[in-house]
Amino acid sequence: MISCNNDENLKPDLNGKTSNIISLLMVGGITLPILPEVNLKLIKACNSGKPDIHELAGLIKMDPALSLKVMDMYYSCRHRNPERLDSLEGALKVIGIDAIKIMVSCSSAGSIFDGIITERNFDLKAFWRHSLKCAFLAEIISRDIPDQSPDEAYLAGLFHDTGRLILFSYLPYIYSRLLSGEPDHGNIISEEKKAIGMDHCNIASRLIDRWHFYPFMADAVLYHHHPVEKVARALSLVKILYLANLLAGQDISNQKDICNAAKILLGLTGDRIEEYLLSSETRLNNALGIFEIDESPSGHIQANNDAVIDARFSLASEVRDTSLAAYALQDIWRAKDKGSVLQNVRQCFQILFGQSEIFFFLYDRDEKTLKGHCAKDDGYAGLIDGLGIGFDPDCSILCLSLHSKAPVDSFTYQRHSELTITDSQLIHLTGKDGILCLPMFERDEWVGVIVLGMDNTEYSFLSKRINLLNLIVRQCSIALYDWNRKENKIRGIQSEQSSQTGVLSRKIIHEINNPLSVIKNYLKVLAMKLSDYDVEHDEIRIINDEINRIAKMLRRFSVASDKESDAVEGPVNLNVLLLDIIRLANGSLADGSGVKIHLDHDTSMPEIITERDSLKQVFINLIKNAVEAMPGGGNIGIKTSFIKDRKKDNEGEGSGRFNGRIQLSVTDDGPGISDEIRAALFNEFVTSKDGHEGLGLSIVKNLINKLNGSIACENVKGKGAGFIIDLPLKAADRTGFE
Repeated sequence: MISCNNDENLKPDLNGKTSNIISLLMVGGITLPILPEVNLKLIKACNSGKPDIHELAGLIKMDPALSLKVMDMYYSCRHRNPERLDSLEGALKVIGIDAIKIMVSCSSAGSIFDGIITERNFDLKAFWRHSLKCAFLAEIISRDIPDQSPDEAYLAGLFHDTGRLILFSYLPYIYSRLLSGEPDHGNIISEEKKAIGMDHCNIASRLIDRWHFYPFMADAVLYHHHPVEKVARALSLVKILYLANLLAGQDISNQKDICNAAKILLGLTGDRIEEYLLSSETRLNNALGIFEIDESPSGHIQANNDAVIDARFSLASEVRDTSLAAYALQDIWRAKDKGSVLQNVRQCFQILFGQSEIFFFLYDRDEKTLKGHCAKDDGYAGLIDGLGIGFDPDCSILCLSLHSKAPVDSFTYQRHSELTITDSQLIHLTGKDGILCLPMFERDEWVGVIVLGMDNTEYSFLSKRINLLNLIVRQCSIALYDWNRKENKIRGIQSEQSSQTGVLSRKIIHEINNPLSVIKNYLKVLAMKLSDYDVEHDEIRIINDEINRIAKMLRRFSVASDKESDAVEGPVNLNVLLLDIIRLANGSLADGSGVKIHLDHDTSMPEIITERDSLKQVFINLIKNAVEAMPGGGNIGIKTSFIKDRKKDNEGEGSGRFNGRIQLSVTDDGPGISDEIRAALFNEFVTSKDGHEGLGLSIVKNLINKLNGSIACENVKGKGAGFIIDLPLKAADRTGFE
């Protein structure tokens, strides 16, 4: 946003030329005076509770300054992937309702002080009426021209005189004196060039040309004061705007010349021109009614003396900047997270300054670095997010800025020192001439740095708005500081809870181990007593093995997850293991349930290298599930197979070595599993049984994955469900698997 400052700051030379006004205007983020009646209507629409994007578009497109701002915002937001707009409403949909509200609020805040900051001799209502009437006429005429876009013609009419508004805003004293002699239509361009060094057509054309997608619109604006003989040889849009501007003139002194121009340019008759004028007047009167605008001219404030002007200017500038910062950052305190804070600040820079190259580097207290952050939709997100910069002041001007708690820019820094490679890389990434680093700190704590990529001209402009920049950075610093405090508090609570949970878990595990030790001791005593009677001890051995397995699981829970596993791989005879599990299941899980377990084992099964306890847990879970699926009784079938794969290519026929894998299946006679449940069966909390948590099969899946195997579920023909497990000969190898 370029403020409407006293044009004495621009220092025009004796020939009336200025060296930097065009480059300043090309910065973007232009703020121009808006008719108060239009602003008021928009504010009411935005504050209606549920603003409609179509309604807002209809209001905004009736004001040149607001429409120009919307176009600037759109192409600033989409600078990495721009698309040509079909309508202004399309731009508003991309920008979003929230950004529109902030834009309208900022425009209102700026407009309140426009008359105070500068002395103007400018009838804003007359300018608005002429621009809008010209837009209506251009749109109406374009509908009679083949292959001509009415929307583009409308915008050309709306923007055609914005150069005059800009000159009034930035050079109010010079331009007012220029027009005091009331130069006629034909001399206005030459008078502007003589007094200022440029004309309003050129300024507006360059602004439109920055968007890259509207060269014909820029040309139409550029040539709308050229001689009719030259315009007659131009493309359609140039002719349309030229004629629309003539017809929209408040004082048409020569009807014959206008009719001749209409005939030369577009072959139009006097009757057709009358129809255009009648239609445009009707639409203009409707607009006047919508905004409740009376026909009296806009007033202006007269200056009393230089001292009063200077004091009033300083005060108004201060109040304006404070108001703009407050309006632009009105959503920052409602942000739901730190990312939303950064997004709001980014949007603020786009609205107020037209800045699109914005990075955030936040201070990481743990790593002592600056960490990069970008908006999710930013084209740089993949490059900047998580990027770390060492925090030594010599590493980067970003660090120097935060250490010194003062803005640092590459333009000034390079005059006495060499930039680091990191700084050069960041500048190269922005595609600009340099960067400006704005430090964020609060209560003597480092928060981070805002980095703005900019050209020399943009830096010249922003360096004059340091007060407003500081206000924005200050609010951002406070908001991020508060979020850091919240996050640190949450981490402290979580750490304390984790510590308390760990202590409680160890106490519980210690207490469980005590009775387990007692049970193991009694089992030893029982085994010794039974040895005299020559009794089989398999049941005692199985119970003892289960107690050992429980003890191992408890040890896993008592240590950190990264040291969790004390399971040891070793040779396992799968058929023997299954016989033990079936014996245990028959004595507990299936006892009295009417369920019978059948084992069909492959006698050629070799020993496999795997984790015995993990496999045991898998089969106990699967058998338990099968028993619960058949409350009325039934059969469980367990089958093992050794599947030999082809020999390796580099092994001869007589090597006798095979690749292979083990396949196991567990089936039941239950009702089966629905397709809906089966699709997510191995996820946590998914179950087809009432009163169950749905964790068993997710545990099974995780254990099989750790053993480098695979598991699948299918419904058995007739009825029931089956689980098919594939395991490698070695748990650490996936030989034979894809």
